[in-house]
Amino acid sequence: CDAGETWQNCPADCDEPAVNCEEAGGVTDWIADGWCDDSNNNASCVGPNGYYDGGDCCPGDCQDSTYDCATYGGTCADCTDPNSGDWEPGGYCDDGGGTTGGGTTGGDGCEFDWSAYGSANCDTAWDEFGISCVELESYYGWDCAGCDCPGDGTADGGGDGGAGCAEDCPAGTYWDGFSCYDCSYCLEVSDDSACDSPEDCCGMCGGSADGDCNGSFAAGNNEVLPISDAIYGYAMARHLKQLEYSNSVESSSDYMVQPHLNNFGITQEVWNEGYTVLDFVNDNFMNYIDKPIHNNSPSRNRDLIGYNVYREGNFLASTTDTFYDDTTIAPGIEYCYTVTAVYDEGESSALEVCDTAPDPGDIVNIGVSDGSVDIGATTDISITMSNDNEVAGFQFSLGFSPDIADIVSVTTTGRTEGFSVSEANGIIIGFSLTGATIDAGDGAIVTVTVQGTSWGQADACLGDIILSDTSGDPMESFAECGSLSVGGEMIEGCMDMDALNYNPDANIACDDCCQYPTSVTLTWGDVSNSSAEVVMENIAEVAGFQFTVSGATITDASGGSAGDNGFMMSVANNTVIGFSLTGATIDVGIGTLVDLTHNGLGDGEVCLSNAVISDPDGNQLSVNLGECSGETGPPSGCTDMSACNYDADAEVDDGSCEFESDCAGECGGSAMEDCSGECGGSAEEDACGDCGGTETDPENCFELQHFTDLPIETGTSSLVIIQNIDGLEPGDEVGLFDANGIINYGDCADETGNILVGAGVWTGSQLNLVGIGSVDTCPFGGVQLSGYVDGNTIKFMVWRASDDAEYDAEATYSAGSGVWGDIITSVSLLEPIFSVVQTIELNALMMNSISFNVVPDDAEVSSVLMDIDLLIASNDVGQYFAPNFGVDLIGEMDLAKGYDIFLQGMDNQTLTVEGLPMEPDYSMTINALQMNSVCFVPQECMDIEMIFSGLEDNILIVSDDSGAYYVPGFGVNTMGEMCPGKGYKIFLQGMDDIDFQYPTSDGLARVETAESKFWSDYAVNSVSTEYDIVKTGISHPIILTELNGMVELGDELVAYADGEVVGATKIVDLDAPVVLST
Repeated sequence: CDAGETWQNCPADCDEPAVNCEEAGGVTDWIADGWCDDSNNNASCVGPNGYYDGGDCCPGDCQDSTYDCATYGGTCADCTDPNSGDWEPGGYCDDGGGTTGGGTTGGDGCEFDWSAYGSANCDTAWDEFGISCVELESYYGWDCAGCDCPGDGTADGGGDGGAGCAEDCPAGTYWDGFSCYDCSYCLEVSDDSACDSPEDCCGMCGGSADGDCNGSFAAGNNEVLPISDAIYGYAMARHLKQLEYSNSVESSSDYMVQPHLNNFGITQEVWNEGYTVLDFVNDNFMNYIDKPIHNNSPSRNRDLIGYNVYREGNFLASTTDTFYDDTTIAPGIEYCYTVTAVYDEGESSALEVCDTAPDPGDIVNIGVSDGSVDIGATTDISITMSNDNEVAGFQFSLGFSPDIADIVSVTTTGRTEGFSVSEANGIIIGFSLTGATIDAGDGAIVTVTVQGTSWGQADACLGDIILSDTSGDPMESFAECGSLSVGGEMIEGCMDMDALNYNPDANIACDDCCQYPTSVTLTWGDVSNSSAEVVMENIAEVAGFQFTVSGATITDASGGSAGDNGFMMSVANNTVIGFSLTGATIDVGIGTLVDLTHNGLGDGEVCLSNAVISDPDGNQLSVNLGECSGETGPPSGCTDMSACNYDADAEVDDGSCEFESDCAGECGGSAMEDCSGECGGSAEEDACGDCGGTETDPENCFELQHFTDLPIETGTSSLVIIQNIDGLEPGDEVGLFDANGIINYGDCADETGNILVGAGVWTGSQLNLVGIGSVDTCPFGGVQLSGYVDGNTIKFMVWRASDDAEYDAEATYSAGSGVWGDIITSVSLLEPIFSVVQTIELNALMMNSISFNVVPDDAEVSSVLMDIDLLIASNDVGQYFAPNFGVDLIGEMDLAKGYDIFLQGMDNQTLTVEGLPMEPDYSMTINALQMNSVCFVPQECMDIEMIFSGLEDNILIVSDDSGAYYVPGFGVNTMGEMCPGKGYKIFLQGMDDIDFQYPTSDGLARVETAESKFWSDYAVNSVSTEYDIVKTGISHPIILTELNGMVELGDELVAYADGEVVGATKIVDLDAPVVLST
């Protein structure tokens, strides 16, 4: 073999070993397949037979930790010869490695260490990367003195005397002195045009290939190395050249395919050496979007010629653009496109993507008409639609870029007769409550009235388009922008109200012309065709200056206040500099700073720029520069003494007189509006930001701390004004609720319940609250947003900080009807209800189970029940109260318990109790192994499934005095909800007591689900119509989970006791449990 040749890279000159490594006494490889690896850490195929070497196994003793061991085929314990040099202490198999790692035993005689450059020495570089000493010394400048140099073969090794193996390379590949490779795999470096070998990377010195000829990374060649380690980078580049071309990122090829299909056709993106994106858009009716150029990999400076486009394997066109528009297709048919990049060397591999063009008739074309209007005036523009199918609803935004107009109103057209349209914040919504649609056709669907606000021309475009068909399904759309011109007089000037030269009449902002209060102002004085005065107004002493003049060539600077104070002045490149060597300064004042001499106004005017002014301490002062100036005559300005800006020094009136008056009408006056809008008023914002407020201590500025769970703003709102409130102190809060508002958000669940929609802190003065309204765009493919529903009653609650309790409140209205959606609602007086009266209806001739959710002043049973004709009362611990017999074992009532009441006589009675509401978080213990009679604490009815959510496994049965039950283990719920005033019997499952408190609704009342509606209907429809069952308040449940036999809907199931009917129910569902109350 010749130098640099081995049986792996030049099989024609070098013979492959006839035996495997172990038989030849060579180094075994770690996957124990008997074949030698190529002594590096890279898994690869070696030899003409392509045996896979798997890389080295080197945990713990690799020289460079970045050379990861391969993980294929086994573990280090698979070495075939435990007695060979491969086996290191600790069980590591390193293919004959020494202590330096990398899998080599060579290099012991090498005199120089090249570890900093990628390998320990020349011999290890051969073992690890296959780079011979000849290459290292020729191309890298290494010194291999003392090394064995096993890679440097001789001419007598059976080779051709050093001529290489070019004749052995397959067609289309080239020989670089070491291996055959494809032209596509030039080294990833820029050609420095300094080839050290007679061929470039494609075998022709001076050829068009851009890769480097020799792979040298020596300093001074101005080459770019994308891989940080030079030796490893070179070895990897050589390895890549020998790979079969592939469109795979894993193979580190130059190309990557990333398909991207948009809604309107086929878009194929090809990332190619920092170049291209190819778009294929299906036909004339489709929207075309030119994709941005992607730069996904370093530029290789390849000579890209263009792109070839193929369809179904047939050549279609060549292009140098980054897109191709194919208009010769039919909708509904799938087409497959391929594209190749064309270089001087040939074409890249083809990249394919397939897709089907939609029917253009299914796409709704919507656009904006053109219009023009003067500033402050209005005009109408149309939103047009071309549709082949009926449209049932629409929503889109209309915007102007730049923003030079406002939307005033939106109205329907003949095509949208019967539609309701609305506009808010540029979003236009249209739908029909009667089922009307936009018929197929062309023309305007809405007319938009706009008002011009600023001079200019803008694109009028639609965005966020949502169209729905008659089934509520979304429709494809394509939008075109219109143009709006806003004319009238164009006045350019400073539009910043904080600037000294603010121009309220300007409608076009000037470019950097606004001036602000500064320490120094430089302006032009008299300007002639040969001289110019620079005038300075300064409120601080000036010790030095520098500025640049444009528009004339300055030849000299002298005189002025600078000359009067002995400043040295010079001119260089039209920059004027002045300073004092003695520390002199220019005093505060206004006057000519310096007189300039020039050779004529080349551009008709001179301008100042880049001014630097310093004070005596060397600090830079702020500077304003005046406008440019042409030639001037006598001083000009406003010569009208009645004008607000009269200039006594002006000799010529320049038409600048202004007769502005302040808010009081005084010319040049200083009167200003206060925070309440009163001219010359004295109202100011207090410490809390309230105009006219009296608070001086910010600590008294209250913030919401209780009613804070407000919905996200929806853009729909309603104002509620509360003029006065009884019984509240500053810091107490008011909450606005809708008992049946939309409580879901961002979907179409259509859930309703009690929801907080507005809140504020009472400070002792009028309270202005804003309620957040719901939005429902589900009919048009949108979503629901939580908030109040128009027409629902406004519910008021107050929170008193002193006792941390909520109370209902009643409102007296001075404006509005008390429902959400009124234009304005004004409450003249809000009265919290601090004392609650609970009323409980008691039935005669039955046992009434009752409870209380108010705390009376006197809780003695004789006091609470004194106003009813009572026979007996009892609780669940065997305590009784029978006033006619002088029995009172109850005493003070435990309000956590329910009580059984039986009246005297034949008449129903009413029990009333007054007191404070029980705390919502009132806690009680429910005991195991007994029937518990419990109270109901909340002030409103609540769903029983919500009350016992999470406790279903603890509850055996809940019942009331009407024979309604909740038995979660059997899926029975004829009770539905628990309500104030009722007492309930609860029996637990298991041996453990539970501590229980009623959950808070957190603004959410009962939500009716399909299951709860079933049991609600069941309770009504299952009442017997054939038997009259007298309720006694004492009942026993019978639950039948299955009925067999001749049973039909409407049949009744009857229970008897000793021949007497004690219970009956109607069969209303053959699949549900049957519940009898006896």
